[in-house]
Amino acid sequence: MKRILKENKYLKLCFIIMLFMFLSGCNGVTPLPVPPPTPTSPTINSFSADFEVIGLGGNATLSWEVSDATTVAIEPGVGTVDSFGSISVSPTDKTTYTLMASNDSGIVTADVTISILYPPWEYDITIPIFPPVIQSFSADSLIVTEGGSVTLSWEVSGLANVTIEPGIGTVDPIGSISVSPTKTTKYTLTAGNISGDDSAQLTVILLQTKILQPAPNLGKDSYISNNISNNAYPNDTNFADYNFGDYGTFIVGRDSLSGVSRKSFLQVNAIENLPVNTVILSAHLELYLHDTYSSYEFYIELHIVTESWEENTITWNNQPDYLQALETKSPIHPSVVPCWVSWDIASLLQGWVNGSIANYGIALIAGDVIENNARFFSCEYEINPSKRPRLDITYYIP
Repeated sequence: MKRILKENKYLKLCFIIMLFMFLSGCNGVTPLPVPPPTPTSPTINSFSADFEVIGLGGNATLSWEVSDATTVAIEPGVGTVDSFGSISVSPTDKTTYTLMASNDSGIVTADVTISILYPPWEYDITIPIFPPVIQSFSADSLIVTEGGSVTLSWEVSGLANVTIEPGIGTVDPIGSISVSPTKTTKYTLTAGNISGDDSAQLTVILLQTKILQPAPNLGKDSYISNNISNNAYPNDTNFADYNFGDYGTFIVGRDSLSGVSRKSFLQVNAIENLPVNTVILSAHLELYLHDTYSSYEFYIELHIVTESWEENTITWNNQPDYLQALETKSPIHPSVVPCWVSWDIASLLQGWVNGSIANYGIALIAGDVIENNARFFSCEYEINPSKRPRLDITYYIP
């Protein structure tokens, strides 16, 4: 009986202790701290090279991305780097690059091997070599003016010896270069290795401008008149048989009341210096108009001459034939004299240069049946040679 009472007292004491511990926890007593979680290891999300085989002296770009690392490094020869990025390397021998990422939990690594393609007698036959591919070859402009420059850009994938000709030579597989061609130039990009080659071409056109303003020996011009008499000249000179080839001016027009007409003929021989394959982009005949005999606006027509003539013998009575069809025309505004007057003759000049049209020059004829006359300076004009007839040409030679 006494032993049972003693056991009951012991159980009661245990219950009181457990109740006390429970009530202590409810009254804000701080529990023991929970251990922190174990840190995660770094993660290498990517590590690669754009070329795993390069030519001796070439380069490749390493790229990487790492997560949860406190330190990132690449060896050999690179050292500590950011968690993501890229860098160009130029190994001189087959090299394995190791990316190391670490934190308190440990270190993880990844490898990239870049092999070197040596001359043919030193090839490592275990390395597969594929023919290169030209991904792009372009210029920021395919047209350049004299003295100007354009930028050539290219990208070649795969291992290759890359050259650009003419005048550039060996280049990197990816790059750009400024060139200043002195003529229209076809550039050829060639990429090759032991397995094959690839090539691409582009042509940069050199635009040239030229103003041909011939002296008397390189051009001829004269006007003719059907005026059969003029009391200002001795013996009522018959102008229909008169030559004006040595005059410093020539006249185009007509007098509607008297019926007197004046035509002018011009021929520029300096264009013979242009190669027959010249491509004419624009061409204008420009004449300096220094006087008019009319207050009316009128047109002067330009016609193609179809037979030869001589400056010092041409007259109204022996004038050469010309096409009756109008080639082009230009207005004359008496209110703005003196001024330059221009005729667009690009297609005609193209024919003269390539030989499809015989160059016998042009005839200028007043196109309106009213009283009008225009006086221009000729190739013989001596006071100011800059006002002689001229051709303003823009062209290129393929």
